[in-house]
Amino acid sequence: MRRRYLECLRDPASSEDDALKAIQGAREDALPDPAIWRELADGASYSPVRRRRARLQLFDQYVHLGMKLGDIANVLARPKWLQGRVEWWDIIMGRSPVPLRRGSWLFNVHVADEQYTPLVVCRVGPRHDRDKDLYDALFGNPTPAANNVLDGMAIGGADAEDLTIIRKYPIYRAADD
Repeated sequence: MRRRYLECLRDPASSEDDALKAIQGAREDALPDPAIWRELADGASYSPVRRRRARLQLFDQYVHLGMKLGDIANVLARPKWLQGRVEWWDIIMGRSPVPLRRGSWLFNVHVADEQYTPLVVCRVGPRHDRDKDLYDALFGNPTPAANNVLDGMAIGGADAEDLTIIRKYPIYRAADD
């Protein structure tokens, strides 16, 4: 049964309805290795919908509270899709899917290629002086932030009606990294 799910997911020509059924079946089988989701998340031959769903599965199935950023980096395995998709939030008004705490980082990961609301909001602490440390930790680069622990996470769309992000900053890697 698992093999049939994987074949459907890996076939770019399979319909999105069939792929969604395969994702649900793969979730029920609790795949022990995130490799299939990494492959789909970065695969240019797959539809934006399938890539987005795979990125959400990576976080939903393999990232959990209490993990260090370095461990999350191991799950993600230096994905191309993550570049330029991480931003930290500094001042928030309204209801955030994960409350901001003093001395911690609240950041989101855009999982969609198109303009679409699904995102993953994470909170880790303590906050470091260099925001680049957060990005480096997610890519598995040595940095003190790799030991920061995930203590809040929300997966899916934020309640955009009640959430106003006053200051958000994209986190990019320097060209010389």
